[in-house]
Amino acid sequence: MNRLLNRLVAVVVSMAVGLLVAGCASSETPDAAPSITTTSAVAEPPIGGGSASGPNPAGDCPMTTPGVLLAEAEAIVKFAADRVCPGYLTLAPGTEVRFRNEAAVAANVTVTFGDEPDTEPLFREALESGQVAFVEVNEPGFYQYRISVIPSFVGTLEVLEG
Repeated sequence: MNRLLNRLVAVVVSMAVGLLVAGCASSETPDAAPSITTTSAVAEPPIGGGSASGPNPAGDCPMTTPGVLLAEAEAIVKFAADRVCPGYLTLAPGTEVRFRNEAAVAANVTVTFGDEPDTEPLFREALESGQVAFVEVNEPGFYQYRISVIPSFVGTLEVLEG
């Protein structure tokens, strides 16, 4: 209960600030390094519409709620120099997440496991404008992702137990 409350407080604060979305990390240490599967970046046509979670009043940014499982079709992180959305995704193991660069410039996407800022990246990809990278998260836990065009931003991928 306390862990859920902490997550909800983190989401509310980050939405108010609009720059930082942080999740609570598990205090458990995994026995082995988590695994993710990646696919090379590809160009993809623009992604339209919202999601089953609904559009954000500020634009085409789906509102997601921590703990509410997203379908693979909804697991899309779109970013530009002034926004990243959504900032928190709850996923099943094996879900493929798409990171789409909608910025006018190239940007790096980095995914790490846990909440330590100096953790070795599990995934790092440079994406040109319009390119999409695919990352499949396989192990339960909390992952952080960062987008280089917004250095202060930290997003969360929460992978639930299978």
